[in-house]
Amino acid sequence: MRDTSSTILPSDSLPASWELTQPTSSGRPDNRVSAYFSEALRVANDLSFPQKKDENWRWVDFSGLNLDALHLLAGSDRSSAPENAGNTSKPGFQARVILQAGEGGVDLSFLLEKGIVFAPLGQVLAEKPALLEGRLGTIVPPSESKFAALASGLGRDGLVLYVPRDVQLEGVLSAKIMGGFAGMAHFTHALIWLEEGASCSLALRFEQAETHKSDAMHTGVVEIHLGEGAVLNLFESQDFGGSVWNITHERARLAKDARLTWFYAALGSRLSKNFLNADLDGEGAAAELKGAYISGQGRLLDLDTQQNHWAPRTTSNLLYKGAANGNGKAVWEGMIYVAPEAQLTDGYQANRNLVLGEQAVIKTIPGLEICADNVRCSHGATVGSLDPDELFYLRTRGIPLLEAEQILVEGFFTGILESLPSEDLKQELLARILRELAKNQSNFVY
Repeated sequence: MRDTSSTILPSDSLPASWELTQPTSSGRPDNRVSAYFSEALRVANDLSFPQKKDENWRWVDFSGLNLDALHLLAGSDRSSAPENAGNTSKPGFQARVILQAGEGGVDLSFLLEKGIVFAPLGQVLAEKPALLEGRLGTIVPPSESKFAALASGLGRDGLVLYVPRDVQLEGVLSAKIMGGFAGMAHFTHALIWLEEGASCSLALRFEQAETHKSDAMHTGVVEIHLGEGAVLNLFESQDFGGSVWNITHERARLAKDARLTWFYAALGSRLSKNFLNADLDGEGAAAELKGAYISGQGRLLDLDTQQNHWAPRTTSNLLYKGAANGNGKAVWEGMIYVAPEAQLTDGYQANRNLVLGEQAVIKTIPGLEICADNVRCSHGATVGSLDPDELFYLRTRGIPLLEAEQILVEGFFTGILESLPSEDLKQELLARILRELAKNQSNFVY
């Protein structure tokens, strides 16, 4: 994988065509939400773009990304119905946020009755801005990076899910955020906030809104707050096309005895850099972190996971599985951090990979930083190819070569898919994985 010492982007100055002004979203330009947007934009202007000498960005090469050629896609100030698209400030383009409350038996009337807010960010900004005050930016601060600051200051598209105290929601909510418009830079912000004792399941999908070969960029922030004893089962996926540059900062913060199951699937984009952090802030908090990623021809996926144990008796278990075919490249870098006061921590991370193409490259970099002496933490990582003996066994049973390869790849991923909140999601993701791998299947190596 090429490594240079040049800056990722040629200049810290943003394109002159980007009007970094803060539109009024609620009719109260002096409220705390507007102040948050303005401060995030100030930070964005002050921060430098990351360089390859920065540890977190050393595998990323954005030299092919020309920001000056991209137009700013800004979310609408007007509210929109959950099933409809919100207009944007650029004529001819729409940033679509599609919500489904009926999947898995969820009753929309139940959401309203219990005070659950499940709506596009733009709608909440227009109708209930007070709900966002003191919440936006408290988990992923704009200071994380220039990209985080831009998403924080410019993100008007996205999702808000708010579940009040002790509300138990059955079934699976579904949200689809459509982006990746040709020639556009799109910024999104998702806020998932569960109060004490609340629980729910959510499928959050980021997908390309239109098929094209022009460069596009998506930059996003995902903030997750789980109050004491709250439970969240989250399935998240990104499936952008091969011309989209995707950068996200995502973090979950868990209070005492909170439970998080977070499945992340990276299936597309030209280049994707994702920071996925779980902060276990309260005693007894537990996080189950699963992931699957597929890097195909001409793509780079870079996943950076953090399991941060800040309190005693916390538990985290991570398993990510990936594959690369053609000349695809993938990087997984994980870290378990245990603070001095986090005694009796139990942390584990594992990364398993299949290299399927002669030019494919996968790097796996696990890490531990332990500052407490009464803990149990470990990690493991493997990079391999399809087992020729297993392939031979299937061939001797009369199974054609291409089908035998698919069976082995399916078997590699099937176990990790069991943690998904519904059978439909499992079959959907498995089918998408097999479609991606089939693109260069005739060139698989063993």
